[in-house]
Amino acid sequence: MNPNEDFCSPDEDSPICSVNCGDPDSILQICPERPQLSSQAAGWDGLILKEHHQPAHTTPVHEFTQHVLILSPLDEEFEVEYQLGELSFQGPYGNGEIMIIPAHTRQQCQWHQGVKFLSLSLEPQFFETAAYDLTTVNRFELLPNIAVQDRLIYDIGTALRQELNTLDLTDHLYVDSLVTALSIHLMKRYCAQVPRISDPSDKGLSPVLLSRALAYINDQLDQNLKLVDLAKEVGMSRYYFSRLFKKSMGIAPHQYAIKQRIEKAKRLLKQSNIPIAMIAQQCGFTNPSHLSKYFRQLTGVTPKAFRDQYR
Repeated sequence: MNPNEDFCSPDEDSPICSVNCGDPDSILQICPERPQLSSQAAGWDGLILKEHHQPAHTTPVHEFTQHVLILSPLDEEFEVEYQLGELSFQGPYGNGEIMIIPAHTRQQCQWHQGVKFLSLSLEPQFFETAAYDLTTVNRFELLPNIAVQDRLIYDIGTALRQELNTLDLTDHLYVDSLVTALSIHLMKRYCAQVPRISDPSDKGLSPVLLSRALAYINDQLDQNLKLVDLAKEVGMSRYYFSRLFKKSMGIAPHQYAIKQRIEKAKRLLKQSNIPIAMIAQQCGFTNPSHLSKYFRQLTGVTPKAFRDQYR
């Protein structure tokens, strides 16, 4: 379709296009352009981020096979018409507003000028696994929303985009933590039946399990740790483990791993003449810039300046 064609609300008799966000070419079924940026090659678990720049357009009637969040830019606004299930919207849209599109929800949209937006596609099975692990509710229905202002969702989307855009190899433990936080937030705020999140023990992980988790992290500092592998080490789901670990340690698993990597880097900088690029690799950072970023955050100086203090 083109933007001059009449926009009509989708009904039960309309032909419908099924869009699998995991297929790199699927967006061309409903939009003229491929995304400018995609996380598919990064191998993130359960979620795909894409950044779109699309010209004025009217989509065909379609549905996504994943739950999809559309994040509009903070500093832009554009005219849209949108039909999402039984919800309708017509008018200016943007300024950080978010659409929440549950999987298999019939929709159609039209925008009257070029637009930019982020899409976060969350696999329903991944989302439901988080739900079943943390609550006693048996069925979860994510509700459609067309114009939500939700700073947490926006900040998570922005952090994911920055992680994808700035590093050669993304930190899976950090990304997993963001996706876990996003799943829990959606459950608590945007489900038909608000689930009661089960509260972990006030004591967090048992001493034995905590010791096992810490040992696993410290043994794997040079690897791109994944939350699912860390949780398996102690026989838990990633969601429940994340909450218990934070209760025990006061920080999230990815924050603990960063601190330990920096401590290892400090030891190597003090005690050896190993090149900084090699130290970055041995400590699990993707490159010297990645190491320098976190080193300065935690110590206030660059790795080179730190080493020079001991020469």
